[in-house]
Amino acid sequence: MFEKNFDDYINPEFFELVERFEKMLDNRDVGFFEESALEQIVEYYEEMGDHKKVLDAIGFATEQYPFSSFFLIKKAQIFFDERNNDEALEVLEKAEIFSPSDISIYLLRADIFLWNGMHENALEEVQKAFSHADEEEYPDLYLEKADVFEDWEKYSEVFINLEKTLEIDPENYEALERMWFCVEILENYEESIDFHTKLIDRKPYSYQAWYNLANAYSGLGFFEKAIEYFEFAIAINEKHHYAFRDCAEVLFKLKDYKKAAEYFQEAAILNQTNRELSQKEIYFKLGLCNKKLNDLNRARYYFRKATKLDPYMHEAFFQIGKTYAKEGKYDNAIHSFERAVKVNDQNTKYLKALAKALSKCSDFTASAKHYGQALSVNPNDVSTWKSYVLSTYKTDELSLAVSRIDEAIKHFPDESALLFIKAAFLYENGRRNSAIDCFEIACSKDYNAYFKAFQIYPSMFDDSEIIRLMDIYKTN
Repeated sequence: MFEKNFDDYINPEFFELVERFEKMLDNRDVGFFEESALEQIVEYYEEMGDHKKVLDAIGFATEQYPFSSFFLIKKAQIFFDERNNDEALEVLEKAEIFSPSDISIYLLRADIFLWNGMHENALEEVQKAFSHADEEEYPDLYLEKADVFEDWEKYSEVFINLEKTLEIDPENYEALERMWFCVEILENYEESIDFHTKLIDRKPYSYQAWYNLANAYSGLGFFEKAIEYFEFAIAINEKHHYAFRDCAEVLFKLKDYKKAAEYFQEAAILNQTNRELSQKEIYFKLGLCNKKLNDLNRARYYFRKATKLDPYMHEAFFQIGKTYAKEGKYDNAIHSFERAVKVNDQNTKYLKALAKALSKCSDFTASAKHYGQALSVNPNDVSTWKSYVLSTYKTDELSLAVSRIDEAIKHFPDESALLFIKAAFLYENGRRNSAIDCFEIACSKDYNAYFKAFQIYPSMFDDSEIIRLMDIYKTN
């Protein structure tokens, strides 16, 4: 629990000690080492990440000092790391006999119970640790309780224990960082505002507290207030990349795309050193900002940077296609939409965008194919049905278009636009009487949608019977 810094080991005397220990093991000699020296050796191997030497050192130490709780706890930790939980618990029982006041015993036992999903047992162990702990150790114990409740998905209890941690140690970064995650789940924004406001009164330069406060206001929809507090957090810590990113998100919601882009850009620069944020997501958001600002070349630049980091980021390919479509460059748009569909062929938004771009390039057969694919994913979208049948119609396959409009009407029998489209198809197909009957049914449902028929076959509106029906339903 109280590990030494690696720098403590960088001195000639200590390395001589390690060398003597390793030489003894290599020669299979029996030597004597003071308990404190062996503790240092074990911790040194842990710092170095040399698992085998840790095992060797603990094996030797437990033979030389069988009643040392330090070495027994280390041994139990190794058993636990290897998921030999029963052996770990057995060793901890022995350690507790020799050092019942060592809270590390109870915390490790709590971790073992937690791993096994035994939350009540884990809490009992943490409570035992409280009875042996000094007050300065309470924050760590409250965090341990928060771990148990978080695994148990009892987030109200997580919040309470994080509060208790911060009441004792208001600058505890782990608790502050975890607090916002908990608030996001509970959506107890008012409670978070009250708590963090009081915390800031005690520690006005706690940038993480300002950050949490800003997020709480954002959660309640008070975006201007949220921006103000994000900027306080940034003023205190100019390298707070999360604050830059989240402030940018709020600015984006407020449609301040220029400033949002500036903040996303700063987040991207800061994130290059630590990579805690998703760099591809930041680039993607920069692309969206520039798209909103109508700087489509720059938007594509950032969307492409996102796809270089993740070649399967289909939403970025889709957005590239959207920028080309906005410029009327449909051949380029088709290529990008196809990339998006290749990665995710179940996204109707992508399929419809591709179908529309193909239609703009007069490739109506391919357009109808992709509208049909979108309908296979979601057959309950009337606008897709309309586009599907109209693309089919434009392939000059009128009988197939009639068949598909009938299929659409089965899904949406009261959709007048579909009935008007069918009437136009029938009239063009030489089936005047059927067309007039269909036209009348459509008028009875919604006369104002008649233009759908006019767009397809305007000459039918020269028919006296069509004119008569329009006069009747127009006055109604």
